[in-house]
Amino acid sequence: QWLDGLATTIDKVQRAPGRHVQTLAEASFDAWTKYYRPDENTPNASVSYYAKGALVALALDLTLRAGTASRVSLDDVMRTLWQRFGRDAGSPGIEDDDLQRIAEELSGIPLASFFTAAVQSTDDLALADLLKPFGVRLTHSAASATPQLGVDTADAGDEVRLTTVYSDSPAQIAGLSAGDLLVALDGLRVTPHSFERLLGRRKAGQRVEILAFRRDELRVFSVELAAPAADRHKLHVGQRGNALRRAWLGRTGKHERSTDHGDREK
Repeated sequence: QWLDGLATTIDKVQRAPGRHVQTLAEASFDAWTKYYRPDENTPNASVSYYAKGALVALALDLTLRAGTASRVSLDDVMRTLWQRFGRDAGSPGIEDDDLQRIAEELSGIPLASFFTAAVQSTDDLALADLLKPFGVRLTHSAASATPQLGVDTADAGDEVRLTTVYSDSPAQIAGLSAGDLLVALDGLRVTPHSFERLLGRRKAGQRVEILAFRRDELRVFSVELAAPAADRHKLHVGQRGNALRRAWLGRTGKHERSTDHGDREK
C-alpha cells in the first residue's frame, strides 16, 4: 500500500513542468506567496514542496540505508533532530545545514552533493538507481494510446474549458491558452463526453483543427497531436528476498507486486 501511494507521488511530481523551473528550496521559501495562491500557470512555474519533499526524503532514506547496510535510516536522523531541536522548549532553532550535518554525523557518508542536487537544483531525482539495491524496480509508461494536447480541462456545463496549458505542449505551441472554451475538433462539437473520444480517434503526429472561444472571440488553432506522455509509474517488487528491502519495508509476499497509478493527462 505504501508503494502504491509512492507511485502516485512520483506521478504528481513528474507531470509538473515546473519541477525544472523551481528548486525544492525555492518552493519552500515561496510557499506562502505562491503555493497557496495557485493560478493556471502554477504547474508550469512551480513544484509542490510537499510532493517533491516526500521524494527527497525517500531518496535520503534510501541513500542512508544503502550506504550503512541499514544501520542508519531517515528515522534516526529525524529522531536526533527531535532530541536536539524539538524536545525541549528552550531548544535552538534549526539551521539550513543541520539536517545534512546530522545525517553525515550518524552515517559517516558525505552528503553535500546529494543535498545540492536534491534541494538546490531542478534535476530529477535518481529514484530508479536508488531503488535497485532494494530489489524494487521503477518503470514508467503511457496511460493509454490516446494522443495528447498537453492540457488540463474542466467541465463548463456542456462545454470544455482549458484550465492549464502545459509548457512546450502541442496546445501551447499552437497558441491555445488557459481559459479558452473548446468548441469543435475537426468540425465536430466538443463536449465533456465527446472530447476524449474525439482525441482517441486521432494518432500522434496528426494535425487537427480546433475551434475555441477566447472570451467573445472565436479562434481557429492548428494543433499537431503528440504521443501520450510516459508519466504513469510502477514499482515492481522482486520475487527474491532482499536484506535491504526487509529492513526498509518489512516482509514482502512471494509474488512480484506492482503499482499502477495516476490520472491521465489529455
